[in-house]
Amino acid sequence: MVVTVAAYIVLTGINVDVMLLRIRILRDTAANFTDSVFYFIFLQLLTQHYFIPIVQWPEAPGVANYFNAWTQFQVWLAAPLCEMIPCPNGPVASDLHFE
Repeated sequence: MVVTVAAYIVLTGINVDVMLLRIRILRDTAANFTDSVFYFIFLQLLTQHYFIPIVQWPEAPGVANYFNAWTQFQVWLAAPLCEMIPCPNGPVASDLHFE
């Protein structure tokens, strides 16, 4: 968790630096219209960085439950298949558990 927060802080710093550079270029009156449109679209893409944690964190438990259910399904399916077909390593993903 600490590494994730540290990485997000570093990426936010880089994002702010790039956004300020693009805003300076947008304010420049010498820039042509095509460049201005390109930089504005780029700014719109950069703003998504700030909303990803807000949108993703509440959904994380549901994603973990889905992966756990999928793992249980794989183990359930692999048990009879390994009886019919020799599986040297046993059932697939039998010890995985996501939290």
